[in-house]
Amino acid sequence: MALQKKDIGSSTKLHDLLGGKTPRTKEVREEELRQLALRAGTPPDRVKAILKAPDYTDIVREAGDHIGPGKMAVALWSGCSSLAHGDLSGALIFLAREAISQDENVMLARITGNFGMLRHCTAVGVAFLNRGSSLYRSRAGAPASP
Repeated sequence: MALQKKDIGSSTKLHDLLGGKTPRTKEVREEELRQLALRAGTPPDRVKAILKAPDYTDIVREAGDHIGPGKMAVALWSGCSSLAHGDLSGALIFLAREAISQDENVMLARITGNFGMLRHCTAVGVAFLNRGSSLYRSRAGAPASP
């Protein structure tokens, strides 16, 4: 629900940037979400906290704790995020480097994919998916009879 609340804000900003209008205002959508939280049994004094925008690092750490040390999951996620966003730190840590030449403090290097790291990141991603599917199946049993 917190991710949905965050998405309401993002969606509204995007519509505003493009000059469009959402079918329902941000306020109406957020109130619908608050009412849904209450109907789901959230105590009224906890609704605001439940709908607080999530911290993705916390999400990854908590998910990682289901498959092993969450700290390792956060490290892999951070590295992959760094690569996805073009940050130098991800390239220096997660990719293979070969020094071609060096002149004082400047190095010409060949940077290529690191297939061992790619395999490891993929294995962790698959473990997340498997654990998530398992949790979903165990929690999505047949609805209770009225």
